[in-house]
This record gives sequence, C-alpha cells and structure tokens, in this order.
Amino acid sequence: MRRSKSRERISSQAWVSPAKAEKGFCMVVHATGRTVMVTAHTTLDGVLDQLRGLPAGNVTLALHPMSLLFATPDHFRALDTVRMARSLIVTFVVNDAHRTGLALAFGYRVRPALEGTEALDASPLMRSRPIPIPIPTAAREYMPLLPQETTAEYETDETPERLLRGARWVRRGLISLLVVTALCAAAGFFIMTRVHEASVTLSPAEEQFSRDVQFAVSVGPTNDANSLRTSPFEATLAGEGDAAATGTTTVPDGTAGGVVTFRSRADGAITIKAGAQLRGQRDVAYIVQSDVTVPGLDFVRGQLGEGSARVRANVAGPVGNLGAGFSAKYSDNVTYISGEISGGTEKTVPVVTEDDIAGVRARIERDLRMRALNETSNALPPGTTAVNDFLTLRPPVVVAQPIAGTQTDAVHVRVTIVAQVPVYQNADFDALVERRLTEAAREAGGDPSGAKRVLPESVTKTKPQFLDVQGPLVRYSARVSGTTRAQIADADIDRLRRALVGLSASQATLRLSAEPLIGKSIVRYGPTWLPARLRVHMPGRPEQIHISRAATP
Repeated sequence: MRRSKSRERISSQAWVSPAKAEKGFCMVVHATGRTVMVTAHTTLDGVLDQLRGLPAGNVTLALHPMSLLFATPDHFRALDTVRMARSLIVTFVVNDAHRTGLALAFGYRVRPALEGTEALDASPLMRSRPIPIPIPTAAREYMPLLPQETTAEYETDETPERLLRGARWVRRGLISLLVVTALCAAAGFFIMTRVHEASVTLSPAEEQFSRDVQFAVSVGPTNDANSLRTSPFEATLAGEGDAAATGTTTVPDGTAGGVVTFRSRADGAITIKAGAQLRGQRDVAYIVQSDVTVPGLDFVRGQLGEGSARVRANVAGPVGNLGAGFSAKYSDNVTYISGEISGGTEKTVPVVTEDDIAGVRARIERDLRMRALNETSNALPPGTTAVNDFLTLRPPVVVAQPIAGTQTDAVHVRVTIVAQVPVYQNADFDALVERRLTEAAREAGGDPSGAKRVLPESVTKTKPQFLDVQGPLVRYSARVSGTTRAQIADADIDRLRRALVGLSASQATLRLSAEPLIGKSIVRYGPTWLPARLRVHMPGRPEQIHISRAATP
C-alpha cells in the first residue's frame, strides 16, 4: 500500500508530516499538553535548545527505544539546568527500565508507553493512519454474479423439458463457480500457512561502559581489602665536615731562668748536684742546671762560703719569674739567694668550642635532610616503592674529634641519621590495581540474568593516578572502559517468534526495536514471488518465522 504524500492533521494547532517525524524530533502541541519526540537521530543539544524556547509549564519527553539520550546521569544534570531556568514540569514517556530508574532518581515523573506500543507511538504525532492489512481477493474474483430478476415471459411454445434443461445448466454453472472459489480459497490458505515465511537476523545490542576505581596504600594496620599495607624500610645517612676552631686561650710559652747564690756555714765544702730543686714562690721550683761546690765557713776571715749556679723554673710561663733577693734555706747550713730570674712568657692559642661543633653539625644535618629522600630511594631494593609523604628521621648521632676545649686549629664532626620510610612491593600494588579494575569490568557486565557480557578485547585500563593523602591512606584512582554485548538466548528467540506472529511490517519493526537485547535487526519476507500485499507481514504461525543471530567477532 503506497503511503499518501498528503500531510496528516494531528491536532487543531499543528500539521506534521510522518516522514519528517521519523527522521528527527519535533514539538507537538495538542489538547493534553506539549510533547517533544526524541528519536534515534535526536541530539541532546537539540532537545535542550527546543526546551529553552518553551514557556513555563508541562512538557512530555517521549523517548524512542533506539535513542541513546538520557541513559547517563550527565544528561539529566544538563536537563535539570534548563528545567529550573525555564520553570518546566517534565514527564518522561519510556519503557526502558534503566532510564526509568535514572529519571525517578532525579525526581522526574515517568509514564510508561501505552500497552503494546512504544514511547513514540504514545504521541499523537506518531500515530499515522492505520495501514489496512490486505485481505486475499481470490474469493471475490471468482464469486458468481447473481442473475438479476427478469421480467421476460417464457414463450408459450417452450416445453417443460426445455425449461428443465436450462435450469440444470444454471445449477451446474453455480456449482462450478463455487468449486473454483473453494479451490482458490484453499490455495490461498495453503500459501499463507505453509509457503509464506519471514527471516529475521538479530545483532546483539552493545553498550559502552566506563568505571572509575579507587584504592589506597595504607601506612598503618588495615583490614580493608582495597588497601595495600606497607612495611617500614630504614636507611642510615652519614655526613662529615670540618671547621676551624674559633675559641682562644693563653698558655705558658718561655721558661724563666737565672742565677742563684749559695752561702754555707758548714765546716767543709758542700756539692750541690745538678737537678736539685730549690723552692721558690707560688709553688714554683727552680732546677739547678749543673753541679756547684760551695766552700765551707772561713773561720780565719769570718766569711761564709759562697757558690753560684744557674737555675731554671720547673714550669713555663710568667709564674716562673722571680725577682732578685729572694732567699730560702737549702739545708740547715746552706741558704740561697736568687738573682733576677726572668724569661717566663705566655702565648694565645686556638681552642675548639661547643659553637664550632654545633655549626658543623647543623650544616651536615641540613644537608642530610635534603638528601634523605633521594638517598633513601636509592637504597631501596629493586621492585620496591617508598611512600615519601611519610618519611621520618630519627635523632642524629654526633661525634666530634677533638672534643670541645681542646687546643687545636680545627675540629672534625661526623653526623649519622637513620631514615625510615614505609614501602610496598610493586608487584603487590600492580596485583591490587589489576584485581580492582577486573572486578569493576566484571560488575559492568554482571547482569544476574546473564543477559550481557563484557567483551574482553574491548577492555582498556588506565595507569593509577595519585588523588590525595587522608590520614594513613595514600589514595589512587584508575579507570576501566569497555563494551558490553547482550546475549540473545534460545528462550529469547522463542519469545520473540511468538510475539511477532501476525504483526504487520511496521509493528514488527517497532517490536524488534523495543527489545533491549537487540541492537540491529534485518527482516526478509518470502517467497519473493508472492505479491507484496500478501508477503510483507509476519506469518500467522511461529514455525514460519525463522530467527537467527548475526555472526559477531
């Protein structure tokens, strides 16, 4: 039946061509409200632009089952912006359970499509005139034409035998026509029930998915299966440095020396050996440098015996200096009197101070702390990663040579610090990432009914990305994407075969497009020698509808 090219009147306010309605979306204003038709070719921007041009009030979005719009939360968020800006009350007409759940979750009204029809059929726009199913006309073509009543009168000369013979011929003609009509009807019935068939090739529906997966590395005890526990790793860092001594002190330098005169009252001479010590002032002793013989008392002249010797102070420095005229006993009969004993001096020398050691220590510690991360990472065994945010340093151990107060020109300082950082094995981290992404991909195709599965060759996984640090957890994120394919079971084919029995071509197309398991369908009617009016519709028996699955890689 050729579709009329005339435009159909769908309301008192709008005229729309059915051909244009099938290719895109349009706006219908009728007695019950405004309806936006969303077909398989409609874009989200197109729907939103049309809604922006509407005044406040009610509007209905009729979603075609083949449309991909409003299948994700982002589409509803975009719709929320326009709805609130234009003060619209939006109602969805859809039979899709997934989009119904999203619409309800975002607070929209949902009205299912009419029983036995799709969402687009529920709108007056898409209700084209019913297509009449052609009825076989074989019976009509061979129906006998009833003879009209005649007013002619028989000739008076015809005999009863002639009249009887004419009636027999009429009866035979009627019987022949009835037989031909019955044979044509039987042939049509045989063709429609035995010869007429339909072949349907189904391609399963495919859907893209993307999941963001989070996991963590824990530096503390955890029972979370999605967190990886670390272990401590220690590395010893050492640094050395020298510094000049900045302290000063005075020390004895020259040793005082001079001459001492001995006087003796002894009867005879007395020898004072070298090395003998003579007591002086301030606990300083003076050492006789060589043997000296002191004569005895001269009774004739009445003079004491005298002898001189060079002496040297036993300590260096000014403390050994002694003025002339100091006298003391050497023994009961011998005394000594000092001359001018001088030459004891002192000098200034450098000394190591605590500040010298502290300055070197601070410089070495600062350098070690700056190098701690790199040196610790370099010391890690292969296949190990450190959680650098949790690097800790123990108190340093400082050794200075020489110690503070020592008379020297420089001091050598060695500082040792133990660095501790939590680490994990790269293999364990990779295993955690792989497990979490694999679980997310499995959940994407985890329909309890087994109606879809994930295509392994379509799965792609990104590398983990650092998110943040929350307490003892270092959090990461990765994404897994892929494609799920519907599984058309034998039970689904049997169900579809029974549902397609007796439908027109357009009804069969709508019925197949409404099936969520089907992505694409190809329908062929046969045999080709049948007239199109008898051929292009679904047979009346399920056995004559042959449904097969398209080959998929």
